[in-house]
Amino acid sequence: MKKRKTPSPTNRRTFLGAVGGATAAAVVTNVVGLPALSVLTEPNSYAADIGPHGAGARAERAEEIRQRVAEAESKVRIPQHQDNGDEARYANKIGNFSK
Repeated sequence: MKKRKTPSPTNRRTFLGAVGGATAAAVVTNVVGLPALSVLTEPNSYAADIGPHGAGARAERAEEIRQRVAEAESKVRIPQHQDNGDEARYANKIGNFSK
Protein backbone atom coordinates (compact mmCIF):
# COMPACT_ATOMS: atom_id res chain seq x y z
CA MET A 1 0.00 0.00 0.00
CA LYS A 2 1.39 3.40 -1.00
CA LYS A 3 1.85 6.04 1.61
CA ARG A 4 -0.08 9.19 0.94
CA LYS A 5 1.87 12.41 0.71
CA THR A 6 0.92 14.99 3.24
CA PRO A 7 -0.04 18.18 1.46
CA SER A 8 2.38 21.05 1.52
CA PRO A 9 1.43 23.82 3.96
CA THR A 10 1.71 26.27 1.05
CA ASN A 11 -0.89 25.84 -1.62
CA ARG A 12 -1.90 28.06 -4.52
CA ARG A 13 -4.48 29.99 -2.52
CA THR A 14 -2.12 30.85 0.36
CA PHE A 15 0.68 31.72 -2.06
CA LEU A 16 -1.50 34.09 -4.10
CA GLY A 17 -2.82 35.62 -0.89
CA ALA A 18 0.72 36.29 0.30
CA VAL A 19 1.73 37.79 -3.05
CA GLY A 20 -1.35 39.99 -3.06
CA GLY A 21 -0.63 41.14 0.47
CA ALA A 22 2.97 41.97 -0.39
CA THR A 23 1.87 43.95 -3.43
CA ALA A 24 -0.67 45.88 -1.40
CA ALA A 25 1.94 46.63 1.26
CA ALA A 26 4.38 47.89 -1.38
CA VAL A 27 1.76 50.16 -2.93
CA VAL A 28 0.82 51.55 0.49
CA THR A 29 4.51 52.10 1.21
CA ASN A 30 4.80 54.06 -2.02
CA VAL A 31 1.78 56.22 -1.22
CA VAL A 32 3.34 57.37 2.05
CA GLY A 33 6.46 58.55 0.24
CA LEU A 34 8.83 55.63 -0.21
CA PRO A 35 9.93 54.71 -3.76
CA ALA A 36 8.67 51.08 -3.79
CA LEU A 37 6.77 50.07 -6.92
CA SER A 38 6.63 53.60 -8.29
CA VAL A 39 6.07 52.11 -11.74
CA LEU A 40 2.61 50.98 -10.66
CA THR A 41 1.59 54.26 -9.15
CA GLU A 42 3.35 56.89 -11.30
CA PRO A 43 0.68 58.21 -13.69
CA ASN A 44 2.90 60.00 -16.24
CA SER A 45 6.25 59.33 -17.79
CA TYR A 46 7.76 60.99 -20.83
CA ALA A 47 10.51 59.88 -23.20
CA ALA A 48 12.32 63.19 -22.70
CA ASP A 49 12.71 62.38 -19.00
CA ILE A 50 14.58 59.14 -19.46
CA GLY A 51 17.27 59.38 -22.05
CA PRO A 52 19.31 60.85 -24.85
CA HIS A 53 17.57 62.89 -27.50
CA GLY A 54 17.78 62.27 -31.21
CA ALA A 55 18.74 59.26 -33.27
CA GLY A 56 22.47 59.98 -33.22
CA ALA A 57 22.71 60.25 -29.45
CA ARG A 58 20.57 57.14 -29.03
CA ALA A 59 22.80 55.18 -31.41
CA GLU A 60 25.95 56.35 -29.61
CA ARG A 61 24.51 55.38 -26.23
CA ALA A 62 23.52 51.94 -27.58
CA GLU A 63 27.07 51.42 -28.89
CA GLU A 64 28.56 52.40 -25.51
CA ILE A 65 26.30 49.90 -23.78
CA ARG A 66 27.21 47.12 -26.23
CA GLN A 67 30.93 47.86 -25.78
CA ARG A 68 30.68 47.82 -21.98
CA VAL A 69 28.72 44.56 -21.98
CA ALA A 70 31.12 42.92 -24.45
CA GLU A 71 34.11 43.90 -22.28
CA ALA A 72 32.42 42.54 -19.16
CA GLU A 73 31.54 39.28 -20.92
CA SER A 74 35.10 38.84 -22.17
CA LYS A 75 36.28 38.80 -18.52
CA VAL A 76 33.93 35.96 -17.52
CA ARG A 77 35.91 32.78 -16.92
CA ILE A 78 34.94 29.84 -19.14
CA PRO A 79 34.37 26.81 -16.91
CA GLN A 80 36.21 23.52 -17.41
CA HIS A 81 33.73 21.07 -18.91
CA GLN A 82 33.70 17.54 -17.57
CA ASP A 83 33.58 14.65 -19.97
CA ASN A 84 31.74 11.43 -19.28
CA GLY A 85 34.51 9.18 -20.57
CA ASP A 86 32.69 8.01 -23.71
CA GLU A 87 35.47 9.08 -26.07
CA ALA A 88 38.00 6.98 -24.16
CA ARG A 89 35.52 4.10 -23.69
CA TYR A 90 34.50 3.81 -27.37
CA ALA A 91 37.42 3.93 -29.82
CA ASN A 92 35.08 4.30 -32.81
CA LYS A 93 33.55 7.45 -31.20
CA ILE A 94 30.05 5.92 -31.20
CA GLY A 95 29.36 7.58 -27.83
CA ASN A 96 30.35 11.04 -29.06
CA PHE A 97 27.57 13.47 -29.96
CA SER A 98 27.88 17.08 -30.97
CA LYS A 99 26.00 19.62 -32.99
